Amino acid sequence: METFERARLDAYFARIATQFDPGEQTASFLITHLLAERPAFVRAVAAMTRLTAVLPKPKSIHPAAKREVEQAVPVDTLTRELFTDDDTALDYLESRAAGGTVSLLDVGGYFAPTLAEVHSRFTGRLTGVIEDTENGHRRYEDLDKRPWPPSSPVASCASRDARPPAPPPSSMPSSPSITPAHMQGGRAPLA
Repeated sequence: METFERARLDAYFARIATQFDPGEQTASFLITHLLAERPAFVRAVAAMTRLTAVLPKPKSIHPAAKREVEQAVPVDTLTRELFTDDDTALDYLESRAAGGTVSLLDVGGYFAPTLAEVHSRFTGRLTGVIEDTENGHRRYEDLDKRPWPPSSPVASCASRDARPPAPPPSSMPSSPSITPAHMQGGRAPLA
């Protein structure tokens, strides 16, 4: 990425973090594509939460982006198995955020298989899941027990009757994020 593109993305996500300040920060776990432009997004998440760990999707890791993110926040290895066994998932979350208030930011429904059990046994408090993909929403919709429905960035913005600033045209993120185009075609939170 060119330096000017990086600066534009940083400015865009800084505006998002300022406009949608949550007030109280929770700890967060972020599953994301760790592509070349993603460090700006990770910095915004870290500005809005106490980012506990980034878990990059295994098939979309840009080495330079990973190195950059690792300098600011722990980057852990993500596998489907990590969140398919209740005890393994609980041990992982407890090792990073025992007793804390935690938000889960997901791309692809990774947290879904163990969500109900982890929610009932976690020593802290899980406040919710933000899921960014249609496929991930389906994984949560298919659960028999959900402590709460996952929300999407689109639905969150729409429900607050607010619109984030448009990203710079030359540096549109390559994977879904909060953008006006997504809000126009967005879907309601799961019920």
